[in-house]
Amino acid sequence: MNLLSSVQKDTIRREYLWRLFEVGAFVVITLLLIALVLLLPSGVFLSVETMSVENALEQAKNQRAILEKDVTTQALVKEVRTRLEILRTASSEPPDLSAIFKTVLSHRAFGVSITSLIFDRTPEGGDTRGAVTFSGMAETRARLLAFVASLEAEPTLVHIDSPISNLVKDKNIQYVIHADVK
Repeated sequence: MNLLSSVQKDTIRREYLWRLFEVGAFVVITLLLIALVLLLPSGVFLSVETMSVENALEQAKNQRAILEKDVTTQALVKEVRTRLEILRTASSEPPDLSAIFKTVLSHRAFGVSITSLIFDRTPEGGDTRGAVTFSGMAETRARLLAFVASLEAEPTLVHIDSPISNLVKDKNIQYVIHADVK
């Protein structure tokens, strides 16, 4: 048995649905407020981190610009050093060739003839002014060795190079000797 009329039943059902809607809306709004309160510190933290990353990016760009200037400066210094080295080698006084040749000829022993004297101004080492190569004929191995020993005693000639091929024969030796001029 049903004592309520259909109009009252509809009113009660509408009020029930309305109350259900109000409770649901209240729960949703409450959850959104709680989420907002809980996410607010994260948002503040992210904004601070974003500013920090942007500052680091700006500093990196500034460092890159400084590094590019530094690389440019290093390249300029290297080019200037190269040019100075060219000027230094070009302006160094040329060695007195006649003095060098006289020095070599003064050490020539009896029985040793010199047929060729060649001076090369481009030294292999940085501490010499050039290189002299001379060749000729020696009557005996002993006279050639005496000539080489005499050249080694000369202070203006360094790194005297007499190849082993100069000592193969015992008589009538064709030789080639190389020395750097100090």
